[in-house]
Amino acid sequence: LHKAKDRDYRCSCGYRTHRDRLGAINILSAPVIGGNSLSA
Repeated sequence: LHKAKDRDYRCSCGYRTHRDRLGAINILSAPVIGGNSLSA
């Protein structure tokens, strides 16, 4: 069972957000060229 506390992302700097929101931010900010995302 997933608990509400498992759904929060907490950074050591104090930043907190919902993990799904953070994932969406990461997807939106990922570099994309020619329809393909670039790997790190």
